[in-house]
Amino acid sequence: MAKQIIVTDSTSDLSHEYLKQHNIHVIPLSLTIDGKSYTDQVDISSSEYIDHIENDADVKTSQPPIGRFIETYEQLAQDDVEIISIHLSSGLSGTYNTAVQASH
Repeated sequence: MAKQIIVTDSTSDLSHEYLKQHNIHVIPLSLTIDGKSYTDQVDISSSEYIDHIENDADVKTSQPPIGRFIETYEQLAQDDVEIISIHLSSGLSGTYNTAVQASH
């Protein structure tokens, strides 16, 4: 049986320690706050993001590009693993559909 690896996106909001401990790979979403672009959990923390929302900033999110999923899946597949990709419902975000497309 192949080793299983979990891939998720940054909406999971798991701590860096937990991600490392469980070898979970994260695909970050893109954020735009008052016209400035950020990579979620890379350029901005969850608490900073929430602060912007609470201060009525113009906040938008967008799903990760398909290339980021493809790159991650291909890199992990080199180790002959079973990839379990967990994301928000397709009714809430396009991220799920992008992950499915990238897996083909």
